[in-house]
Amino acid sequence: MADKKNEWRRWHTMWVFVFLALILAVNYWALHYCVVDLATEMMPATENTPAVFNSENVKPDTPLIKVSTWIVTFALLTLIAVVIGRGKLGRNCGLLIDHRRRMSLSRTQMILWTLIILSGFITSVFWNLAAGYPEPMSIPIPKELWVLIGISITSLIGSPLLKDIKENRPRKDDESSKDTAKK
Repeated sequence: MADKKNEWRRWHTMWVFVFLALILAVNYWALHYCVVDLATEMMPATENTPAVFNSENVKPDTPLIKVSTWIVTFALLTLIAVVIGRGKLGRNCGLLIDHRRRMSLSRTQMILWTLIILSGFITSVFWNLAAGYPEPMSIPIPKELWVLIGISITSLIGSPLLKDIKENRPRKDDESSKDTAKK
């Protein structure tokens, strides 16, 4: 029978959904806090042009709200990662532990980059929705971030392969001790 501490339970699922709902609520609140009234801020659409966001009605502390919304979204996504880690291995850092039961730097990098980019993407989508963009999910992600994610993915995949090869290869000390034992 599996260890009760490591089993996924209902409360894990419940907390994941609670944190997802909080992410939606925080972002919804932030965009409605900063934007006075979306209906009055949109310049009406004509036959040739779509509705355009009028930035004059946005409150002046918008950058502070945007950054704080991103930070809260990042923190809530981190809490989701903690809940998943507790459900997986019974520890808060369960997502960072590899098959050898050790903390993995490559997993840490991958999870950290995922949380940073996903939280920024979610926040950007909500701000694009508030701005009335026709395609709010068309957010350009810089090539440098894709390179960093690629490096993290490569290290996540490559490090266990290298460790397995290293563990399965016979050590030179073992071979030399066998040679001396034969003599």
